[in-house]
Amino acid sequence: MIATAHQTFYQSLTTMTHKTILFADDDPDLLRLLVAKCKSISPNIEVVYARNAMTALTTTNVLRPDMVCIDVNMPRGNGMAVCEMIANHAELKDIPIVVLTGKEDSEIKERCRQISAHHVAKSGAIWPTLEKLIKSNLLQNEKPVVKKTLAPPNAPSESPQTGVEAAEEDLSVEEFLNALDMRSEMESGFEPPSTEPRKPSVLIIDDDPAWGGLLRRRFESKGVQVYHSLEGLNGFREAIQQDLMAIILDYEMQDVQGDYVLGRLKDNPITREIPVIVVTGHVNNALKRKVLNLGAAAFLNKPCSWDRLWSEMQLRTEVCV
Repeated sequence: MIATAHQTFYQSLTTMTHKTILFADDDPDLLRLLVAKCKSISPNIEVVYARNAMTALTTTNVLRPDMVCIDVNMPRGNGMAVCEMIANHAELKDIPIVVLTGKEDSEIKERCRQISAHHVAKSGAIWPTLEKLIKSNLLQNEKPVVKKTLAPPNAPSESPQTGVEAAEEDLSVEEFLNALDMRSEMESGFEPPSTEPRKPSVLIIDDDPAWGGLLRRRFESKGVQVYHSLEGLNGFREAIQQDLMAIILDYEMQDVQGDYVLGRLKDNPITREIPVIVVTGHVNNALKRKVLNLGAAAFLNKPCSWDRLWSEMQLRTEVCV
């Protein structure tokens, strides 16, 4: 019985003789430097990268790299939380973790110690420190390493195929990484992410289409991209998928209340760091204390002026348009 294309590809991942490092950082200049430096150490090192926390976690779970280096501050989640999830995962916990930070932080250092991760400051001395860690963890003996076979998600059952059919359908490693919106350090060279500044974006979770439409026009006039969900649960799912600078959340909605959505947002490492501004028609000090204790960045009463909302956006985010 000949293995299917999916099975053949996943088996090829488990028998590669090279070592794979995942760098997760949204700084294209640093990524370019690290890829070039890794290539100079050994031809057996392959580098993949992720530009946000969610992609870093997904890539680690699928590719099982031999080492991960993750920045703490990234879009779509917190890098430290991703490292903790990797360290506590039964099948990922043996992967060496390097946590990159832009400044000294005693709390981050302590969290690194608790999960046995290496802490490296993003300074002029970053490469000498990383080089030592890479060599000690990956290059002590460059013999082929056979990893535990991965079970591909939703893998089709085995079916008879001719050798020609199997060869035509096999996916290369580069094709697989490109499908995950990443690039590999292949023969074609490293292509860093765009250096264009990302357009600020906001998600409105509110079941009032008129109010949402008004906010959309206001935000778009400031150059802000707008996503709008009329339901709380759909809004939560949208927040996970988009690269957001802030969320405008209603409290009273048809499917769920805003405090439930807020709790889900703050419990999820991908959305935990996104500022949430609760805007509601309920004038209630107890409710205000409740949502602020749940992690809301601000609590505003409807109808609130555009100037007040925009001021809160500028205060809570890096938007400067």
